[in-house]
Amino acid sequence: MKLATALLAAILAAGCVVAQRPAEEIPDTPDRIESPTPPELQPTRFDDIRRVVVGEELDVYYSVSRERWFRYWNDEWFIAFTWDGAWFPTSEGEVPEALREFEPTPEEREERQLTREEELLEIEKQLEQIEREERGGETRDEELRRIEEELRRMDSDENGEDVPEQGTEEAEGELSSP
Repeated sequence: MKLATALLAAILAAGCVVAQRPAEEIPDTPDRIESPTPPELQPTRFDDIRRVVVGEELDVYYSVSRERWFRYWNDEWFIAFTWDGAWFPTSEGEVPEALREFEPTPEEREERQLTREEELLEIEKQLEQIEREERGGETRDEELRRIEEELRRMDSDENGEDVPEQGTEEAEGELSSP
């Protein structure tokens, strides 16, 4: 009896084992297109294909015969059922052959792709320009020097001391001393 109970328990336990499938990798897809109005469709040299024109320049096309939207992004074609996305990876044969004509050349791809460092430098330059505009044309360093100079003048006025002009060796020595 003990053997039968142990065998039954082993069979039941084995039936409870659940096999897990490996997690499928979710493909990276383009963001949805944000625009307050639907895009303009411009004709191309192919009767079936229209170029989608929205505020920013994107590689988005409409196939009249398939009634689908196609987007070239990150060296791959994606498909959507509406002009603004949600974008899905395409499978073999889904992309109209005419669209292959619109893929960028290897030279264009290389020109388009910035390294992460280049992207960060470009963003940093844009932020610096915005800050400069907000400061009336001054860089952050220039603004800090101007404020330090004003503070030294205020201190000297309180103490009755002469403050060297900014840009002189004497003034620079004061800035670097502790």
